[in-house]
Amino acid sequence: MSTGLQVVLYTAGAAIVALAIVLMNVLLSLRKQLDRVVAALEHAEAEITPLAREARIVVYRLGNLTDQTQRIVEGAGSVVMPPVIAARRAIDIVRAGVTAFVGTLVKGRPRPSKA
Repeated sequence: MSTGLQVVLYTAGAAIVALAIVLMNVLLSLRKQLDRVVAALEHAEAEITPLAREARIVVYRLGNLTDQTQRIVEGAGSVVMPPVIAARRAIDIVRAGVTAFVGTLVKGRPRPSKA
């Protein structure tokens, strides 16, 4: 083989070895970064999981509280509304009577017409 070809082959071999070394370093640093990301995600998951459970419990309790509140409001409505409606009817009747009375006082009694 010629000397020039040998030099080119040695240079190519050295370049391949250098490329392999560089790639190994890059891949090792990438692996370290991925390990850190995985650890951070596992830590976040460990913190989020109990929070999610607590949130479910709070939502369940709020649902129960809402149901209880609804029952209380319905009960209070059935107890309070009939007297209020009766009072309003009485007030309407009194208002109609007072209006008729005052109207009669102001206008006077209608007189029968002479035919």
